[in-house]
Amino acid sequence: MKEKLKDILLILSWGRFSRKYLGKSPSWIYHKIDGIDPFKEDEKIRFKEALLALAEEITRTANSL
Repeated sequence: MKEKLKDILLILSWGRFSRKYLGKSPSWIYHKIDGIDPFKEDEKIRFKEALLALAEEITRTANSL
């Protein structure tokens, strides 16, 4: 997973992202990203949806400038 996220890995506060979009603790997301506790299929889908929601928020904010 870390390799797939390499382009954005250092841009986000993953702990804040995890709490806001997934309702999970910072350690939960870091364990998932680091592969300590691999994503289950349903978690991967939810993670993808959360990233897309964040992308929409960024786009909406950029468009409002």
